[in-house]
Amino acid sequence: MHNRLLPLASATLTSLLAAASSVNVSAQSPLSTTFGGSESGQAVYFTLTCHDPAGITINSFDLNFDAPLGTTGNCAIALACDGSSLTSINWKNRSLSQFVAAGPGQPTACALQNPIPIGANETIQFAIVVNQAQHLFSPPSPAQPTTFTTSELTLSSSFASAQAYVAPALAGRMVNANVHYQSGGTALPHPCATNFGPTCGMTLAPVVMPQIGMPPITFRVRTEGVPQAPGTFMFHVGVIGFGPENAPLNHFGLPGCRWLARGDQHYIVPLFLPGSTFTWFPLQFSGIPNNLALAGSEIYLQSAVIGTSANTAFGGEGAEVSDGLKFVLGY
Repeated sequence: MHNRLLPLASATLTSLLAAASSVNVSAQSPLSTTFGGSESGQAVYFTLTCHDPAGITINSFDLNFDAPLGTTGNCAIALACDGSSLTSINWKNRSLSQFVAAGPGQPTACALQNPIPIGANETIQFAIVVNQAQHLFSPPSPAQPTTFTTSELTLSSSFASAQAYVAPALAGRMVNANVHYQSGGTALPHPCATNFGPTCGMTLAPVVMPQIGMPPITFRVRTEGVPQAPGTFMFHVGVIGFGPENAPLNHFGLPGCRWLARGDQHYIVPLFLPGSTFTWFPLQFSGIPNNLALAGSEIYLQSAVIGTSANTAFGGEGAEVSDGLKFVLGY
């Protein structure tokens, strides 16, 4: 009888050891920063990089609010691709959290309505936004660390703003937080917009981020820095590519400028400028399928305004071109 029980006991011991091992994978949760020397603001931003080969999933944050004990409130957790600026178009709300304040200087538990996964070796920029100024972060200090890490996760590049997504950025502000997570998480593809290449008189600025599952819309990108030439007849040229280009425009009289988007599609429209410094780059989307296979697909844009070589608004060259704009599709 004892012999018959040995395999069962062995299996039970093996299961217990396996369970203990799995717990140890995320035993360093939470990742903790500091709650000392707090400063008020409406939003705090930071990056999280996952080192766990299995990924991680963030379930909750402990945050520092200056609300009195027992006050109820909520905050939004937004994500962006790494390196995004304060421009609100780059951010997408991923989760909300309702909280009951533990009092100033005390960790207030903020469970996420939608846990947030981070894939192995993925870096994501986070924003935590509240409706009014709170003690979300610590002021800069020579003794304050700028990076906090566990074996699974690193928090770095923390800064803040007095109002959500509004410059100027408050540099060197460290988020007051405990980040609670568990091992296991699949990378969630995030939509991203990035300007690149030289700016030769104009820049492109997205107004809406194209995303997987988007319904049919007229999608517009703003071309800024258009030459002011009231009463002048010009052409606005837009190029759409599914890959980048890198061709010099020296032979067009534009030294140092480059053509940056492959010309898979293009449009040319007349432009009668009444002195405006911007125009619109319209893109007609028949809808983007809700298909995960499209995640990571890239769209490249660039625009130009062409006039006459005698037009002094162009510096006598007859054209100006924008920098490039790269969209990466995500959810």
